[in-house]
Amino acid sequence: MNALLLWLTLVLQGVPPLPNQGGAVTGIVKTETGSPAANVRVVAMIPPDSPQDVAGIASMATLTETDENGRFRLENVPVGRYIIAAGKIDSQTYYPGYLDVAKASKILVTAGYTLPNINFTLNDSSGGRASLLGSLSLGPPAAAVPFKLAGAKAPITYPGGTPNLVLTNVKNGQRWTSTLDRPSINVGPIGGSVVTNESYKVSIEGLPAGYTVRSMTSGPVDLTKNPFQVAAASFTLPNGSNLAIALAQQLALLGSTGTSATPPAPPPPAVPILNSNSIDIELSYVAPPAPATGIRVSGKFNGAVSARTFSISNIQGTTYTDGTFEFAGVPPGRHVINVAGKAVGAVIVTADKNIEDVALGEFWVLPMNFESQAQATFLPSVSGRVLDETTGAAINQGIVYFSGQERVSFRLQPDGTFRIFNLLPGRYKLEIQVFGHMTVSRDLELAEQNLDVEFRSVSIDAQ
Repeated sequence: MNALLLWLTLVLQGVPPLPNQGGAVTGIVKTETGSPAANVRVVAMIPPDSPQDVAGIASMATLTETDENGRFRLENVPVGRYIIAAGKIDSQTYYPGYLDVAKASKILVTAGYTLPNINFTLNDSSGGRASLLGSLSLGPPAAAVPFKLAGAKAPITYPGGTPNLVLTNVKNGQRWTSTLDRPSINVGPIGGSVVTNESYKVSIEGLPAGYTVRSMTSGPVDLTKNPFQVAAASFTLPNGSNLAIALAQQLALLGSTGTSATPPAPPPPAVPILNSNSIDIELSYVAPPAPATGIRVSGKFNGAVSARTFSISNIQGTTYTDGTFEFAGVPPGRHVINVAGKAVGAVIVTADKNIEDVALGEFWVLPMNFESQAQATFLPSVSGRVLDETTGAAINQGIVYFSGQERVSFRLQPDGTFRIFNLLPGRYKLEIQVFGHMTVSRDLELAEQNLDVEFRSVSIDAQ
């Protein structure tokens, strides 16, 4: 209030502040033990619309660091209302001493006036000198490196393994991995206050028997002998902003505050990056000897199926990046092909010849005991009708709930009937909620034949 009165007094006396003149904020930050909190980041930030908006340079008006006595001075703060925060960005303490930004007090900054005595205690979790990267974002910067596969079709999963593209940072040994069905692999810098050009050793780990890496290149660079380089300018923050630009902005902001702390050195000049911005991999494959018994079963899965693990009668198969799958050594008999976590698959009958181009269909619901009922002759159906217990008339105002490992629902037909197709043998629960009548339910055990059931429901008015 005093600051506002002073501002009004200056205006009334004919001494208005300069149009671009800001104000200043001073205070002392102490630790929970009462000692000075030295070299702690302090920032004047625009009050956020939500707690998630506290990160990022866009919310900062100006920043500085405390001196050895815990004192700070924020200069050239634009006129307006602000929150003062101190410490690490991922665990800031907000004036007058809260970790919750919703409890922070807003201060009014007026032109040409210094607001004193913004003193508060730093929470222990906020302690430590925040790195420049830490003050930019709650998440680490990353660069997306595209990669392409050629030659033999690449496996996504196979019995007992999942191949991965691996980029290992040459400086610190940190590993970044991606399955082979992704268009790119994300990598991060070493960290700290400066991001530099980074070099990574490239490898593919976990390929199944018969596969070899014929070549790995990036432009003219042979990545089997040389590292892959990622330019500093390629790294971005989680909000999509370029890291190098954000660092330069914050360095400029830090330099304008008059802080006594030594600002971090700017990123070094860019050096030529000889490789291109993507990795090209060529695989070769020599099929191992076929199993002594059983046949090969293969097919294609719908691109919308996100699951990567396929099994036939509980035996895992191999899936590929081109949208195909296959099983080796399948014994004669009737089998269910199932996609992990999805009610999608097929029922096949095998003999002594390979089966190709198997088409996958959608099961209505997987049974509760699917793992123990993995073989089937055919896909049975359940049909039925719902009648009034007293009159025997068909009831058509109701909803059918059919449950196994999932639950589906649909309305009764006008004649009071229902039918559920494409079911695997096993245990299910059937429940019908009828308008104006009692709910009826039944546990079903489906074998390898169709099932017809009849329900009779008592009117609520008859109770």
